[in-house]
Amino acid sequence: MFNYLKDILFSKKFIAAILLSIVCLFIGIIEYMVNWDFKDIGVSYLFNASYSFGFFSILIFIAPIICSMPYSLSYFENDKNNNDISKNKKFIMKLFINFILGGLVLSISIIIYIIILILLVGINGNDINLININYVLRENQYLYLLNEIFFSFIFGATFANITMCIYTILKNKYLSILTSVFFNIFTVAVLDKISIYLNSQIIYSFCIYPQIGYAPRIVYFIVINTTFIFLSLYYNNTNNNINYKKIYKYFIYFSVGMLIFFKVNRFIDIYGYKNNFLEFLIEFFNDLYTIPYFISFCVLMMIYKFFSVESIKEYNIKNILLIILYEIIVLYIFIFFISFILSIGKMNFKFNWSNSFFSINENIKSIYKLYTPLIILVISLINSFCYLFIISVVCIIVFRISLSDIFSVVVTTFLIVFSIASYIGRIEFLKRISPVNYSLTIVHSIEKSIPSIIFLSIIYWAIIILIIMCVYSNYKLDKGCDKNER
Repeated sequence: MFNYLKDILFSKKFIAAILLSIVCLFIGIIEYMVNWDFKDIGVSYLFNASYSFGFFSILIFIAPIICSMPYSLSYFENDKNNNDISKNKKFIMKLFINFILGGLVLSISIIIYIIILILLVGINGNDINLININYVLRENQYLYLLNEIFFSFIFGATFANITMCIYTILKNKYLSILTSVFFNIFTVAVLDKISIYLNSQIIYSFCIYPQIGYAPRIVYFIVINTTFIFLSLYYNNTNNNINYKKIYKYFIYFSVGMLIFFKVNRFIDIYGYKNNFLEFLIEFFNDLYTIPYFISFCVLMMIYKFFSVESIKEYNIKNILLIILYEIIVLYIFIFFISFILSIGKMNFKFNWSNSFFSINENIKSIYKLYTPLIILVISLINSFCYLFIISVVCIIVFRISLSDIFSVVVTTFLIVFSIASYIGRIEFLKRISPVNYSLTIVHSIEKSIPSIIFLSIIYWAIIILIIMCVYSNYKLDKGCDKNER
């Protein structure tokens, strides 16, 4: 086993995963690198900014994919020649190897990154006070860094095992990788509203909810790993004909329903009862982490059937686009229906702005006299719809060009996360070209008029679609990857 581990530790996939992690960490301090602004800060603050709490700290969302690269992906490939996993006595050993490698890829990346930061900016004894962490860790920044390395190992090991366990059930690489990413998102966007102890990111960094001690984090780590390992072993050792892929789709809708439930309650807590139902929908479709983040991954999971070599022959690109449109429309109808049901007796259904929404929401003040909530909602729906459609098409095109479902997930996840980071970051150029910047309507209302928002959105989405069409058309002419579409 140790010789096998040694071989993988020096494999191209393991090294590539480490390099990708380090790149993501450096992206986390891109704001400081642009101006080379490292005054009064050292390795601890910069590490915290790039690893967990900076505007561009994208590793926290991409890590589930990276930690699955060294071994889980190899397992997918080897399983093509070994379909009888349940009878394989080495399965537990493979889980253990996957566990170790998934943890090592993140922890080694962080160690290398910290060393590079020390060489670049040195150690500042006071910058640890700028980080929101447990008072014990604030006393010793070396203990803080060791603590983060330890939890990075736990997080990487956990999500590498989630990926591998899900694959034993679904036998689908695309869904298995995406499930790890979605589970991380689901715990942050939904389960966190039930209890902060259910947020998977508490095993990523001790800075996330620093009031939580070690014991709950370790318990969470044990429970999650035990649950997924048990499910994979149970499924592969029982004869059943359950369509888990169909259940998967139901779970996605259930997740969206739970998200809406918490959003409705939060809306009422902020604005009070009897507010406008249209105002809730406006806020829902303009929330930074709802459509651009959570719902976008829901859509990507719904279109999983297009990420196989067989699908290239079975579906041409026009049919795929129509199915994507259909899936998004059905999802929007579901969102409207569930929102309506949950709003009965709690909100009114008028077509004018309510005073409480206007008084609290600064972005509405410049447009409430000129435009009704219905107009703003329609614009919001169109922009958010275009964003989801573009993200889905990009993922499909990347797959059809690369013929790698895993690569398409990596590229699309990076695009989604980096777009959000660019929008909330302080680099103006990246913010202006970010797709998220054009998927949200309300946020522009102070600086721009509604007609200009519509005009800029149309131009932006048209340019993006044109670029995608040109890239794919040129690829078809050069490579002829899809003979059915010629």
